[in-house]
Amino acid sequence: MRMFKSFTLGLVTWSAVLGCGDSSKASGNVCESCSASGGASGSSGAPAVSNGGSSGHAGGTEAVIVAGTGWAGEAGGAGGSGGSVELGAPLRLANPVLVSDIAVKDSYVYYSDFDTDSSGETGGHVSRVPVSGGPPTVLAHATAAGEPLYAESIIVHGQYVYWTEIRLLRGGPRIGKVPIEGGDIVDVWTDSRCSEIPSAMALDGDDLYWFAACQGLGAALWTVSTKGGQPRVVASDLGVDWPKVDGLRNNRCFTVGNGQAFWTKLTGPVLSLPLSAGAQPTRLNGGGDAPSAILYSGDRLFFLSILYVGQGMVRSLVPGQDVVSLAEKQTFQKYTALALDDASVYWGVVDSIRSVPREGGDPVTVVSSAKNPQSFALDDDAIYWTNDGGGVWRAPKRVP
Repeated sequence: MRMFKSFTLGLVTWSAVLGCGDSSKASGNVCESCSASGGASGSSGAPAVSNGGSSGHAGGTEAVIVAGTGWAGEAGGAGGSGGSVELGAPLRLANPVLVSDIAVKDSYVYYSDFDTDSSGETGGHVSRVPVSGGPPTVLAHATAAGEPLYAESIIVHGQYVYWTEIRLLRGGPRIGKVPIEGGDIVDVWTDSRCSEIPSAMALDGDDLYWFAACQGLGAALWTVSTKGGQPRVVASDLGVDWPKVDGLRNNRCFTVGNGQAFWTKLTGPVLSLPLSAGAQPTRLNGGGDAPSAILYSGDRLFFLSILYVGQGMVRSLVPGQDVVSLAEKQTFQKYTALALDDASVYWGVVDSIRSVPREGGDPVTVVSSAKNPQSFALDDDAIYWTNDGGGVWRAPKRVP
């Protein structure tokens, strides 16, 4: 079964990541969270470190009968109308606090975090944990004192984990990779002209794509093959429909498919650009939808519209046709998550994870008692997500 996941756009609010003590704080940072969630807990353990050095990065193998996820934002109520199914018990697989993204492949959940090591000298990790539970393993972390590794969007492909990273102390942004078993970090891309990566990263076949803000280029769409070769610019411009390059949070989400790049902007449009370049972005909707997370699958796009609290929508769009609403009156946040499998669309609201058939139908609750889900990953049996108060979680997608 093919799985798809979305990545939330936007730059990290670094002051919040580097130190905050108020778990109710809501600055708009897609990853901000300052305390672990409550609930019953068992023993916790620090993960193994596979690429040298020491780490006090929070880990754990306990199972907790609670689910919660995402970005702490505006208040909202229950997650819209629709039915519910008998819910499986969520399991807490690992205990990172500031989780930025997750992915699942071959019985492991991979995740990135901005947590500080117990020594206080370095922060940020790329780790993995078995989907069945067990000690997490740190695959990559900063090695120099005072130098963080803040991986945002992550993709697992072949024998490597890839991530986008804004390096605060040296070198500018980069795409990094590390073997899935751990090892030396390799720079896939870095460019001294570029100051930030105002987008998520997406994979099409063996090719990675991402936007970067680069001097003399504006918003540049880059690509590189995971099989090797030099990164190159597909297209670039400073036009109003291109992702912002000034660090403002008008950028939302990014995906690729069917020879096109697609992204969303807070101001309303869903945009497309041929991966063959030589064109300007095309607006696919009329605007005003406040689109957020977006994915492409089959012949259509799926995206979330963040209108007002309690008035969000899950929508689909075949380019050139009208937008179709799959679910309405959903109380999700600005930076919630979206995921697809062959049958269903999954999204998070302020208190649960929900799904609806891709062709439409009645929404159902898959995980209850959640809190603002932010990042999702799927395999054939389960859904994995991040928690507003920390943690990497697992629950059945459907109950037989």
